[in-house]
Amino acid sequence: CGYDGERGQCEKSKCACDSGWSGLTCKVPEATCPNQCSKNGACTSAGCKCTLGFIGPDCSVRSQRVKVEVVSFSGVGDLMGARVADCEDNCSGHGTCVKGVCECT
Repeated sequence: CGYDGERGQCEKSKCACDSGWSGLTCKVPEATCPNQCSKNGACTSAGCKCTLGFIGPDCSVRSQRVKVEVVSFSGVGDLMGARVADCEDNCSGHGTCVKGVCECT
């Protein structure tokens, strides 16, 4: 796993990272991805990249997306390369999500 194989073992075509390491190739320090992204996201060198439906630094909070606003776009096709703005808990029903920030009503 990884380029040197010193931080994990290959098991069934996937890396099983040694303690203290995370990511697809075991090259990311575990502190970068708390709780191994709660098994709801992928660990990257920038932190957890949550799967659809989860938010938070460790992807442990279930997102209640109601409105999705595309704030930037690159690529061709459906939503390839799109980045969306999230508002935690959909502003708790007391506002509107604008570019990832709740505006109270």
